[in-house]
This record gives sequence, structure tokens and C-alpha cells, in this order.
Amino acid sequence: MDKTVKDLDYNITSIGDIDNDMALAVGENGTILKTTNGGNSWIKQITGTQKKLNGVAHINANSLIAVGDSGTIMRTNDGGTNWEIQKSGTNENFNGVTSIIPNIVIIVGGGGSILRSTDGGNFMDKSK
Repeated sequence: MDKTVKDLDYNITSIGDIDNDMALAVGENGTILKTTNGGNSWIKQITGTQKKLNGVAHINANSLIAVGDSGTIMRTNDGGTNWEIQKSGTNENFNGVTSIIPNIVIIVGGGGSILRSTDGGNFMDKSK
């Protein structure tokens, strides 16, 4: 089902571009929206969480990561269709995520939390 922004009754907190046509938006209630046509329409993805999501980034062509409240990390390996919850080892709220080079993922959050992964977000190590 395609969704437009006006159909939503909750807040979107962040957006990340994947390529010229594809982007993901994240927000309250575990929301992840995906567009494949430059934002003309949005498809709600099933995430399996109700936690607020605050950031999203792409790792490579098919792998994406979203982060949010209470240590929530969501990861997909199929371009954003199916999402899996990853263990973070913390209950801090995550505020942002980036992939600085292929397979290096950094997550930042409350309490000075910084998590770093060298394997595309499969395993997060708490940085000092």
C-alpha cells in the first residue's frame, strides 16, 4: 500500500537517501517508510518494533540500518523490505547513525554512547 506524508498521524524523525530514487524515512512507533520513486509515494515497512526510530543510513546497496530509543537497532539486507532487530547491549536512546566507509557503521546516542561496527552493523562494539 502506498502512503503519502499526509496519510500519517505521527512524527517522522529522520530521512536518509540511498540513491537518486530511493530513500527511507523513520519515526515514531517503529515507522520505516520507503520510497523508490523519488518521494512520490511511500511504502510502510514492517519492522517488528514500536520504539521511536531516530536515524537511518545505508551500508551498501542492500544493507541498511536504523536506530532509535531504548538501544534499538534495526538492520536489513534486502534493500529495506525485511528488518531484523539487532542487540545493542544498552538501553540508551540512539540519535543518529552513519556508514563512513563500506561496512564501518557508527551509532551515537544518549549518555555519550558511541557504538562502532566493522562488519556492516552485524555486531556492535561499545566504543570508549
